[in-house]
Amino acid sequence: MEIELKLLLDPADRAKLRRHPLLKRSALGPPQREQMLSIYFDTPDFHLLRHRAGLRVRKSAGQWTQTMKAGGGVLAGLHQRHEWEGPVKGAEPDLAGLRQLLEPGSPWAAALAAPELQGNLQALFTVHVQRDTWNLDVDGAAIELVLDEGSIERNGVALPICEIELELKSGPPERLFELALRLLERMPLRLEHSNKAERGYALCVPAVAAPARAQALQLGRRASVEEGLRAILGNCLVHIEANQAGAIRGDDTEYVHQMRVGVRRLRSALALFAAVAPCPAALRDDIAWLSGVLGEARDWDVLAASTLEALAAAPDGAAQLARVRALLQTQRQQRHAQAAQALQSARYTGLMLSLGAWLTGAGWRLGLAAASARRLDLPLRPFADASIARLHRRALKRGGTLRGAGPRALHRLRGAVKSCHYAAQFFAPLHKEKRVDSYLAAVAAMQDELGWRNDLAVANELLQQLAAQDAADIAALGYARGYLLARLALDRRGLRKCWRALRVLAPPGQPR
Repeated sequence: MEIELKLLLDPADRAKLRRHPLLKRSALGPPQREQMLSIYFDTPDFHLLRHRAGLRVRKSAGQWTQTMKAGGGVLAGLHQRHEWEGPVKGAEPDLAGLRQLLEPGSPWAAALAAPELQGNLQALFTVHVQRDTWNLDVDGAAIELVLDEGSIERNGVALPICEIELELKSGPPERLFELALRLLERMPLRLEHSNKAERGYALCVPAVAAPARAQALQLGRRASVEEGLRAILGNCLVHIEANQAGAIRGDDTEYVHQMRVGVRRLRSALALFAAVAPCPAALRDDIAWLSGVLGEARDWDVLAASTLEALAAAPDGAAQLARVRALLQTQRQQRHAQAAQALQSARYTGLMLSLGAWLTGAGWRLGLAAASARRLDLPLRPFADASIARLHRRALKRGGTLRGAGPRALHRLRGAVKSCHYAAQFFAPLHKEKRVDSYLAAVAAMQDELGWRNDLAVANELLQQLAAQDAADIAALGYARGYLLARLALDRRGLRKCWRALRVLAPPGQPR
């Protein structure tokens, strides 16, 4: 299994890397430089890609080597993939030799056994790099640090490469994150979630990944509390990272929305496990910062894209709506630009590296009392049931009868209901599907009722901000605020109906 961390480096900072005190202190010798040519192969219908595999032939120091990588995944920039490698005579792959390296019966052995695969292989793209390699000893871990500079090329189109790869040769994986954090102290870096093969394939099949929703969790019914913690936190990080590139591009506001949902899920997960796996304060602060940045952009999106649409039905609303929309567009663009800047900042990179180190190295066990540490080894199911029941009771307490509840109380109730929703989703594999589905449906209905009211309250605050900045359109903004506040005072029959349905429903894991 190949384990490596990929980091993007600004070409202007190459000298900073070479002068970094850590390299001088930890390198076992001077760097080795080599020129490498890699040719990536697949069939015209991308047979290997469909099997989550990549095949290349590389020339370095006059020798040809073929490598196949497959499976695995990426978490907080840490790439883990199966790898098989062997010599070949020239610039063509030798599938017969490669099959001898694979375990018989594996899915990748089956992929290579496809009829006439050898004859259908063709070169798709090439990678030319100059590679500098340092072999490091970092706190007892053997790590290979490489600086690759060059390009990925296909049919005259070239993508520049300037990246650092930290490959673990021996030692715990968290050392890679710790090393990256120390490099980040001297130069700006960004995590790279795609490898060279994936970027090359993007030249062959131009496509933009759609905004990603949370993936279904896989939890064994005999999982321990710690195993559940790892799976849930990892699931949240994958959700966040899958939308990062789109949120930076800014071509679809749904990326920011999904990334914000991922951060909210992460914060809920950390709160769920806080008693047995306390998150460091610095990490919590940075996660709250990220949530705030994404939240601001999302709030302006909701105001412009949905909340204000109600204004169109008001007398003279269409004319007022056009004026307010024009004001909102500038605010939306500014907030999205700020979010994109934040996602490319050293603070964000440091946050993701720190989360990766904490998750990979089970950082929650550091300084944990023996009794709390033993709770991590207990079965997950009782912990899950108790957690959902506790959150459900908190929501019931905050809701009361809803009579006379103002915006602030409803906002707190919405947060409690949302926590119930996330917890039930996290622990869904441990419970009967029908129980989970009925509970989630009731919670979602309550969230929707509370959600549009919260959107109106937020809209009022944002429109107040606009009015303070733009006196010329204060009349239009005042009109919009007045209409939305009137809607906020509408009767609460729908809200009370959803609340009654939720109150009488036992959460998963509890007797009916």
